[in-house]
Amino acid sequence: MRIVENTASRLVLRDRTLWISGLCFACAAVIAAMFLGADHDPRRLIPAGLFLAFGALFLRATDAVFDKVRQSCAVRRRDIWRVTQRDLTFADITDIQVEPMHVDDDSGGVHCRLTLLTAQGAVPLTASYQSGLDRLNAMRETLADVVFSGRARPTAPDPVQFLVKAGHGIAAVALLRRRDGLDLATAHTRVREMRQAAGL
Repeated sequence: MRIVENTASRLVLRDRTLWISGLCFACAAVIAAMFLGADHDPRRLIPAGLFLAFGALFLRATDAVFDKVRQSCAVRRRDIWRVTQRDLTFADITDIQVEPMHVDDDSGGVHCRLTLLTAQGAVPLTASYQSGLDRLNAMRETLADVVFSGRARPTAPDPVQFLVKAGHGIAAVALLRRRDGLDLATAHTRVREMRQAAGL
């Protein structure tokens, strides 16, 4: 997800995975063309079918338009074959979270997504989780400047606390080690203390 427009009248966020679908569909077409020029063994079409299936899974797109003048937000999402739209006013939004899912053990990167919190429940801005905790935290601050202009602004939640409450203790330890430069034992002790403080 990225910010594609930030003007005096609106803020627009966009997320696209359609290029992955296009690549998969192109591979499926190449394989199908090779089948037509070969001995027509139906087993040669299995990889084409797999590429088509993967391409369908990545048919996802999100557009979130925050109208600064009308104080409203429209989140339009395409998930595979279904299109949904959610319309909110800024007053409906109680918080904006960077929701972490897990920490990549190889790179140490945190996979997360932006989520709008309302009294009716959470409204994730994307279906998938992406790497780039610092980038999404910066986007959260930009969104909070727009949505909470003129009213009390909630503090940014600690992603480590979020992981602990969600039951992802190992990911919380990994994030603490990466973010604060702690050794394994110290990070593990801190996470255990957080769990106890939260009554988990």
